Amino acid sequence: GKIELHFRTEGYVIDKDSQSHAKLMWGMNVLMAQSYVDNLSDNVKRSLEHKLRKGEWIGPAPLGYLNARDEKGNSIIALDKVRAPIIKKIFEDYATGSYTLSYMTRKAKELGLRSKKNYYVNKTVLHRLIKQPFYYGEMKVKGEMWSHDYPPIITREIFMACKEVRLSWN
Repeated sequence: GKIELHFRTEGYVIDKDSQSHAKLMWGMNVLMAQSYVDNLSDNVKRSLEHKLRKGEWIGPAPLGYLNARDEKGNSIIALDKVRAPIIKKIFEDYATGSYTLSYMTRKAKELGLRSKKNYYVNKTVLHRLIKQPFYYGEMKVKGEMWSHDYPPIITREIFMACKEVRLSWN
């Protein structure tokens, strides 16, 4: 009973002794605000799903790609001319089954593969990279697979060979 809420624009006060009309108005305003937030959430979800159906990526470009703009000013993802060939080489070598992930991490460093923040790629990042289906033409978003329209770095066959190698290590 020590708090009073003053609503200047609505012209009412809520406290322990408030009349039912003021409490009703406050409750209706809370519901309207919740409805507005829920509507925004629905719009964002619809927008993201629409982008996924069109084959557009909804986040920052993965390593080996760059965020860019097309001639109309729309955001696109383009191949990174420096990193993409290195990533392709890493996938191809790892798919042979002759190299461990630790060795591939050292090889990535020798080849000059660096993150977008200019750090050398570590084993954890490389492990995530070889599990990413984006590199052959599909996106995994919240457990669902979607096709995308961006140029792939590797083929699906190389990706599946890497997956087989990765899962066979024990």
